[in-house]
Formats: sequence, C-alpha cells, structure tokens
Amino acid sequence: GFEESETRNHLVDTMKRNNYTTQEFLVSPIDLGVPYSRARYFCLAKISPLKFLRGENDFKISKGPPEVGKVPQECRPLKEYLSEELVF
Repeated sequence: GFEESETRNHLVDTMKRNNYTTQEFLVSPIDLGVPYSRARYFCLAKISPLKFLRGENDFKISKGPPEVGKVPQECRPLKEYLSEELVF
C-alpha cells in the first residue's frame, strides 16, 4: 500500500526538509464504528515551530485513529450514515 511506497517516503522526506513534522495513521472505518474494514492512510502535518502533543509518533505510522476521544466499540448499519433520501 501507499504507506510502504517510495511515494510516501518522498512525501515524508520533503516534509522533513521543509520543517514540517508529521504523524501518520492507518485507520480502518471499523475503528470508528463504520462497518467497512479497508484501512486508509492519513498524514497530519504541522510546520515548525508547531508540534504535536505526542511527539513520539513523529514520522512513524500508527495503527488506528489519533486519540481524540472515545472510539465507538460497536458497528452500526451503513444506512444510518446516509441521507434518508436514498433508496435501498
């Protein structure tokens, strides 16, 4: 996947050279309570002198979402996330 690619390495190297710090995450919608399990790559970036509170994750890929609150432990049907105007 992208997280192991030369393109990702080039992105991270470019960010470092331009005084950014990053935190990278592989997040599956299932981690957020959405019934779909394909993980997605997310890269958060801040330019110096700004830093992330948890700097130990800088330039490392973490599994799961950033800790911003309690993550739902149950999955709900996908239709609960969609507009009521849709017909199934």
